[in-house]
Amino acid sequence: MIKDIVNSWVNDKKRLLVKSYESKVFGASGNWENDLETLVKVSPTRIRVVFLGSYYTQWLIPPGRSPNKDQSHVALAAFAVWAGNTWMKDWVNRSGLNVDPIGAAYNLGKKGKPVPNAMNQGGLITDVINRDSIKQLAKDIGDFYIEQFKTDLRRLKI
Repeated sequence: MIKDIVNSWVNDKKRLLVKSYESKVFGASGNWENDLETLVKVSPTRIRVVFLGSYYTQWLIPPGRSPNKDQSHVALAAFAVWAGNTWMKDWVNRSGLNVDPIGAAYNLGKKGKPVPNAMNQGGLITDVINRDSIKQLAKDIGDFYIEQFKTDLRRLKI
């Protein structure tokens, strides 16, 4: 039964994470919602819940994407050519923006992209999974054990 409670919570949070992603207009960011996976392991002494997602999730949440460590022109140019011809090109095409993907990649490598910003106010994950939502899971599990304990006492006629 505990596993059912945890699985229900995880499935709800996964659904809400996808809704959070969609509401924050990250659609151009690839297949984030399809890459979202969960792992749940319940033992007599431990509950482990893991959410796995796309590598670039780290740049969609605070503090965002830092500038490249190597700020030399050669390193930035190499990054810009690589990114501008791969994922940045795909992102620009999906976004429908009229920008040079190599130039955008160079700018990203040079300046980074902090979160929050004008296009991303943050909260992708923390609007869904936070102290309150985890407390609710703990309360639901505690309520189950209280009911189980009451049932056991009734059976024993105590």
